[in-house]
Amino acid sequence: MRQLTSYKGITTTIFAIILIVTLSLFFSFSETDTRDASWWLSLGVLVLAEVISYGFVFHMIESGHEFKASVPAYMSLAAVITIYDAAVLLHIVLFWLIFDIPFKIYLFIHILTLAAMLIVGLLLGMAKIFIRSQEADEQIRIQSMKQLYIILHGARMELDSCQHADRDTLRELLSSLEEQLKYSDPISHPALVLEEAELMEKVRQLDSGVRSFVRERPTLHSSDELRQLMLDIAKILRLRNERMTVMK
Repeated sequence: MRQLTSYKGITTTIFAIILIVTLSLFFSFSETDTRDASWWLSLGVLVLAEVISYGFVFHMIESGHEFKASVPAYMSLAAVITIYDAAVLLHIVLFWLIFDIPFKIYLFIHILTLAAMLIVGLLLGMAKIFIRSQEADEQIRIQSMKQLYIILHGARMELDSCQHADRDTLRELLSSLEEQLKYSDPISHPALVLEEAELMEKVRQLDSGVRSFVRERPTLHSSDELRQLMLDIAKILRLRNERMTVMK
């Protein structure tokens, strides 16, 4: 937190220095009667470019972990802002100081440049939001597959403490399921939501049945039924992986 505050302070100080230098140069090298509309426009767009750059850097510092996760998107925005800053300086030097073109044309050039920067910046911002949303959805789908693996692993650990005659057979089937799930594509697909919901339901049912089986409580799940449930899970998982391969 202290480091973040320090970065913000440094950024603000740099911006303040640049702003003071800009104002000093404009007011020091001009007479009151020479400060026409083009002069004020040049000062305004230059200060605007500096404010945009400052705001972007400040936002980037505040973003923290989001910035680290979206470096390409932020760098693209930084490139657009840098190009805009350079274009503003070029327009001031070329069209105002050297050629001194008419104010209306000069104003139109700056408006066009600003509009182009805003449009490209908004498109990149939308792309960044879309990518972050996709990544978040992907993480949720990955967590779902991890949860399945954890439940199966927990059920197999329960069987380790069981002394039932069918323990080894059931444990072997569970280990096979774990391996099958371990090497399955961890990233889901929206089209597979029903299959994966059924898979999760079956795995939870298996986990509950194994725990009852191990504790020798009255249960509807005999060793044969648990074995059949494992085979059903393996079949659903295999079909899910086959569909996933086709979709990719």
